[in-house]
Amino acid sequence: MNNNKVFRYYFYIILFLGLLIGLSISIRRYHYELEKQSVEIAASLRELKQCSIYAGVSIDTFLEKLQKQSTLSKIVIEEDTLQDYIENGQITLLKGSEIMNMYRVGHVNRTVLYRLYKNVQIKPDYFYILVDRKKDFNHIQDYLEAEFGKKNVSQIQSYNILEILDTKEDLLSIGLGISNEKKELIEKYGFEPIIRLRNSSRLKEEIIKLKLMGFSDLSSRLVIFEGDELLGYPTQMGLLANKLRDKQISFGIIEFFNQRGMNTLVHELPHNAFRVHSIDFEEMQSMSAEKVLNRYVRAAKERSIDLLFIHPFIEKQNNLTVIDFNIAFINKLIATLETNGYSTHYSHQYPKKTYTPATFLERMALVFVALTTVLFTISFFHYFSIIKIMTFYMITMGSVYMMEVLGHSLIINKLTALIIAIIFPTLAIITQFPQNKLNHNMLIRFTYGCMYLIRSLGICLLGAILIVGILSDIIFLTGIERFAGIKISFIIPLVLIGLFFYLRPNRIQSTFFVLKRLYYAPVRTAGLMSIFAVIIFLIILIVRSGNFFIFPRFALEEQFRQLLETIFFVRPRTKEFLIGYPFLLMAFMYVDEKISRMWIWFFNILGSISLISVINSFCHLHTPLQVSLYRTVLGILLGIACTFIYLLGYKAITRVFKLKH
Repeated sequence: MNNNKVFRYYFYIILFLGLLIGLSISIRRYHYELEKQSVEIAASLRELKQCSIYAGVSIDTFLEKLQKQSTLSKIVIEEDTLQDYIENGQITLLKGSEIMNMYRVGHVNRTVLYRLYKNVQIKPDYFYILVDRKKDFNHIQDYLEAEFGKKNVSQIQSYNILEILDTKEDLLSIGLGISNEKKELIEKYGFEPIIRLRNSSRLKEEIIKLKLMGFSDLSSRLVIFEGDELLGYPTQMGLLANKLRDKQISFGIIEFFNQRGMNTLVHELPHNAFRVHSIDFEEMQSMSAEKVLNRYVRAAKERSIDLLFIHPFIEKQNNLTVIDFNIAFINKLIATLETNGYSTHYSHQYPKKTYTPATFLERMALVFVALTTVLFTISFFHYFSIIKIMTFYMITMGSVYMMEVLGHSLIINKLTALIIAIIFPTLAIITQFPQNKLNHNMLIRFTYGCMYLIRSLGICLLGAILIVGILSDIIFLTGIERFAGIKISFIIPLVLIGLFFYLRPNRIQSTFFVLKRLYYAPVRTAGLMSIFAVIIFLIILIVRSGNFFIFPRFALEEQFRQLLETIFFVRPRTKEFLIGYPFLLMAFMYVDEKISRMWIWFFNILGSISLISVINSFCHLHTPLQVSLYRTVLGILLGIACTFIYLLGYKAITRVFKLKH
């Protein structure tokens, strides 16, 4: 079927239309990303206070120095808890049984406790909160009444004492909103506050309203949620979304931290979300300042981060004091970001960007293009009549429309993107690799080989554009929804490419019989070893891909990767230029000469890693398009350069062996 000129021209026309649609959507996304050439930096007030205590200075001294000697503009204010009030010496928390025991042994000397014990029936399982200041008492009472209900929080006569029944652990962890002292402290030194709210286990409507009203007097409208759950999860998510929408409050999505309820909230308010990168406080203490800085900068450059949530170092790593060391680190981070073209003082409110993702008709057109590509690819293995083609379209497009009606558009988009990611690298190699022997000298073969790489890469970039178009919704750009099936899209093309070149085009129609004969054939050591080598190599490659690694990275490898990033601004993928492109180019140059077509499957499997990696780069939808495109171009140029070096090395080795013999 793939030899039918009418079908091929039909396929090219459909592909061209898909390219136009994909480019239109990609251009819209590119303009959207251009507005994001800024990243803001914020530090935690709680952690800054911990750092100041460790350094032996007051938090006021630290903030004043931070304000004068750095350009940090934002401070994250966490909710107060009873534990915070206790540590600040503002309240005392006693269990009823503790008061009774203290009185029994004669340790109760203060008048307030004496009257409490004499005038009130102390309940041993209850807790009694003794508060010094009236304004603190009123603040704590309001939040505890919202949390437990007014009937369950009792004031002892006219004293600043509250009686409540709860476990100590839960009582100390309850969020009590943002105190006026913290707000005044931050504003005193000119910092902009970002509010951090924690969830409640009781999930009453009054709690959400009270917490959001607690900072309504501030100009800032930015919130980051604390803990594993969002405020209001799971039963009050609708109320939270409505309140955030009404008050135009934006919320942070912390990268690599799956907070329960975030998925729901982002789908409700996708334009109110901003991306946050943070390193765990404990993890950061064991890292060098240079490594932490590189990680923050990489997050801003490669993953469209809006806010870097930094943490202070508790232990210094040079001769500076802890305070001066942290200020120097912040200044170096800001300077590095600005050197890389980012603004760190761009004050804005969310939602702020206008962006139009793919419309329904555009998505349906891209789905049709993907299905046509599947049909064209299968035609290499199986013949299709016109009736079969029409039946295929009716069944698949009909199923897609029914899923759209039922509200499963997200599944359609992800499945279509996965199909494109599988098909296009496969299509690139099986259509562009020469089927006939090349009768040219090595220089011309090298030149033609480079053209072969460019054509194959062009087909993959076409697939990437289609993926960018089909997964253009804001929920993908914010990272809450991701391309599904990264590992699958890596493995299946390798299998298809290996199968195609092992069978060879003239035996494709007899695939089943060839495989059956292979099954009963004697096992050859060379073939078995090559299969095992490919499998082990690919397992290591796949497992090491992504953001979390089972196999460790060696120090030399880390240094090499950092060197690449320093030289090229964005680190090119080593598997592309060190392995993939050289194998593709050498397979093209030496096929039918030094490499038998019986073994070309081995080289093309390893070589196709580069093309699959290109598609994979564009499937990381939170990465700016210009970064992915730059990395792709860099990969093929370095791949050609590495191939040239490998060939020179091969020539030198063969010449040495010839001289010896």
